[in-house]
Amino acid sequence: KEVAFIMRGDVYVTSIDYKTTKQITNTPDQERNISFAPDGRTLVYSSERDGLWQLYTSTIVRKEEKQFTYATELKEERLTNSKVASFQPQFSPDGKEVAFLENRTAINLKSKAVRTVMDAKYQYSYADGDQWFQWSPDSQWILSDFIGIGGWNNKDVVLLKADGKGEMVNLTESGYSDSNAKWVLGGKAMIWNSDRAGYRSHGSWGSEDDTYIMFFDVDAYNRFLMSKEDIALLEEAEKAEKKEDTKDSKKKTNQNENAKKDSTEVNPLTFDLENRFDRIVRLTVNSSRLGDAVMSPKGDILYYLAAFEGDYDLWEHKLKENTTKILLKGVGGGSLIPDKEGKNIFMCT
Repeated sequence: KEVAFIMRGDVYVTSIDYKTTKQITNTPDQERNISFAPDGRTLVYSSERDGLWQLYTSTIVRKEEKQFTYATELKEERLTNSKVASFQPQFSPDGKEVAFLENRTAINLKSKAVRTVMDAKYQYSYADGDQWFQWSPDSQWILSDFIGIGGWNNKDVVLLKADGKGEMVNLTESGYSDSNAKWVLGGKAMIWNSDRAGYRSHGSWGSEDDTYIMFFDVDAYNRFLMSKEDIALLEEAEKAEKKEDTKDSKKKTNQNENAKKDSTEVNPLTFDLENRFDRIVRLTVNSSRLGDAVMSPKGDILYYLAAFEGDYDLWEHKLKENTTKILLKGVGGGSLIPDKEGKNIFMCT
């Protein structure tokens, strides 16, 4: 329904359907790194006040008001209270916790208490914004870049257990630069950028990247490899089976009520990681100066920003048809942010 953004150091929210825009913060200090709570009633952001980056939230006060754009009363609260820089907050999908970077390295979680999910020794920040992490759909895991086998300048992608007990798996182990990992297909796979196949300068800096996908689920991998025809036949069969299940469930009121309750729950993710390196697919057809990338919910289309000659363009690669085309030229580098249903992509350049 609305989009939050930073303009001249303040937080704004604008309606998707209309041009109505509301200023959320009005401070002489700088705000950045915004994240919506799942219910859309709270924003968390970082702000540099009194020379120290900390986390703050703004919440819609009145229950009858649903959107920031039209809210008449907001309440701001300070979320962290430490003596070290804390920024880049991100709400968990269940809305119960906020992950953030503390002192520019450690990933912490802010709920009733702060805990460290990954120690600072696994990170190195060369410039603001060069660290990345993302919650899993079930709010139990985090994907992040980290110093693995390639050193601080050739990071790997790590799978972190969010409970802070130290469970972590180096997913890529490539020795090249692996970054910008994102959950796809409901947490059954991840996409990420890597320069393992592109032109590179072995004596200095600079390289070209591709987007790859790694599957944590064998069935999802096999489905991904199916042709367009096979997928269509499978989906028809699944649709017919679902229709029969719906008829049966209507006969039993209790079962139907339980189905409604269960439909709102997110099943805990399980991972088959033993043979994950055999379930990697290169998605982009050419290496390039690659920006951000997102995948459609069904996993059949990849949208990405790439620069071959001059500025960045927005590309679309249909995986089943194996067709690639430019959607928009000269859009600049930046972030691609899909909405919850994956029907729209918002581009920040």
